[in-house]
Amino acid sequence: MVTTPNADFNVLFGWEDENKTFRHYDHKFEWTRQQFQDWSNNIILRFPDYTMYFTDIGEGPAGTEALGACSQMATFVRKDLCNESYILQKYTKLCICDNESMCQKNTGTGSVMSCKCTCSLCSPSFSWGICTYVVNYLFVSC
Repeated sequence: MVTTPNADFNVLFGWEDENKTFRHYDHKFEWTRQQFQDWSNNIILRFPDYTMYFTDIGEGPAGTEALGACSQMATFVRKDLCNESYILQKYTKLCICDNESMCQKNTGTGSVMSCKCTCSLCSPSFSWGICTYVVNYLFVSC
């Protein structure tokens, strides 16, 4: 995941100093939407084993839609992570919570991946990869 402020959005801040170009003194760059998309697409060309999608972060006020969002994010996902056979069996087996668990009360039985329960049987105690999580949780097509 790579984020950058959307430089197109900066006109909405109304800075007194007309020479100010970045939102914060420690920023090395702030890209327009086109610059960010060009850079991200170049990464995909150089690393064809990845796919990528964009997400807007922070909507602007009504009437500023043409400027885009306040910030922008590109999420790069290795294509092999999109293959369902990659996901560990632990996360695709049926939920085995008892009848008192939140899982049984609210969602019934089903795949652990779709379970809303927070018990230790449903929630993994270790990370299994943010990209895989994002792909499956947000239903991003690869």
